[in-house]
Amino acid sequence: DLRKFVCPGSLIRRPGWPNPDLDTEFVRYFGTIRKRGQGGLEDWVGESRLCEADRALRFRETCAYRPINPAKRVSLLCAYRRFYKDDLGIGRYDVGLVHSGMRSAKLTPQDMEPLLRHLLGLKVVVRKPDETPNAPDLSKEGTLLEAGGKLARLYAFGSTKQTHRNQSPQWWVLAGSPMLTLSLPAPAKFELRTTYSTEPKGGQGLRVMHSYIRYKGREVSLWTFEGVNESNSEKARQLRLYLTRMHTEQECLRLTVNQVQSGNIVVSPRSPEAQSLQRYLRLVKSHIGKTETRLEKDFDPEIADIAREAIYRSDPGLFANLKIKLESMDFRPYVVDLMEDIGGKVTQINYYGAGSQGGQNTVTIETGDSYNSGGGPIAVANDNATQTGFVMQGAGSMTATDLKELIPHLTALRTQVKQEQRALEDKGEDAPEHEKAVVALREAETAASQGNQEGVMEKLKSGGKWLLDFATKVGASVVTKMIEKQIGMG
Repeated sequence: DLRKFVCPGSLIRRPGWPNPDLDTEFVRYFGTIRKRGQGGLEDWVGESRLCEADRALRFRETCAYRPINPAKRVSLLCAYRRFYKDDLGIGRYDVGLVHSGMRSAKLTPQDMEPLLRHLLGLKVVVRKPDETPNAPDLSKEGTLLEAGGKLARLYAFGSTKQTHRNQSPQWWVLAGSPMLTLSLPAPAKFELRTTYSTEPKGGQGLRVMHSYIRYKGREVSLWTFEGVNESNSEKARQLRLYLTRMHTEQECLRLTVNQVQSGNIVVSPRSPEAQSLQRYLRLVKSHIGKTETRLEKDFDPEIADIAREAIYRSDPGLFANLKIKLESMDFRPYVVDLMEDIGGKVTQINYYGAGSQGGQNTVTIETGDSYNSGGGPIAVANDNATQTGFVMQGAGSMTATDLKELIPHLTALRTQVKQEQRALEDKGEDAPEHEKAVVALREAETAASQGNQEGVMEKLKSGGKWLLDFATKVGASVVTKMIEKQIGMG
């Protein structure tokens, strides 16, 4: 919501985000403000107060997944439709679907992609505003994946003063890219093409995977939580909320930056609008940093890396010219430096190209021959993952492309080292060599993403013979050859 940066007088003042009055204040066309049943997030004001937004979006048909084979049908219900907003420019609309628990569905790996497409393609209708002048007609049926733009227009219309509705362009309130989270409370067997997989510390059997999925020309970030049970369900819920919050912050930042760069947001130096924009840019840096700290401290450092990578992936050139643009708007130097800092951080994250050869790892979960879908939906992306054709020819000169293709091999090996480290630590055993190897491989990935071959070789050498033996044991031939060259065994 960019209106505070261009026309703050157009906004209706209620509800009083981020702390609206419970059960009395409401969002027009959406619903009433309620308290989140299980509470919000530590350190986050307002996440515990949400708008129960059932009125804004309706499903045109049952949510159930009904393929031809009745044994594979999954009964799904809409658990909630919620809207959250802060006092600046950040908003989020959440839709939750759960399994009704009426019966189990036996799903094979081949069933996962159709189920995913079903979830993203559910037919929905965004409500039409009251019969008032200039009300947008949003009643045309669309898919759940496509509903964001219409919800943004509905919210803009309902929260703009009537005197300003004729002069409010659509870019004042925009919808970002969606994110999908899946909780799997029962064992599953399927292949998931992922960018990342880990078992968070203290997760008690919880496994977290990240991937990107494509549907109707759009790419959706997917976080999957496998093995959710009574002992770790709160841990999984907290992680889901943190990841959702970080995604929201990053998407809203991306949309804001794009409007600054396009010239739509033009504010006079030292004006109230400029002050609001500078305050937002300062706070978003703090918010993202605070969320990263929580992810690193309570869950896994690399979860924060993957979550942060999304903003660079969606728009690699996002921060390229922003510093010059902000300087020309006479922003305070520290604000310009904050944006440069965010841009510097995201461009250091390893970029795994969706659909590129070898760009992702294949993770196979094999803990049962069928999936009992009781308790939540399940989905999987792109089960046709291919292995990279990249072959390391000794320690000769490597091109930037060679180094980029090396990254998935390093990532896959690091994941295996970390999994064995966690298994040992869960038994109360120390694993110093594992920890050393994880650091070496992570730093080698960073060097590869920067095109620094010498740095890659140096970091792999620091892993020593232990890393060589481990790579040989798990069949990581590409990395094995590189380490052998570095320690004089190749």
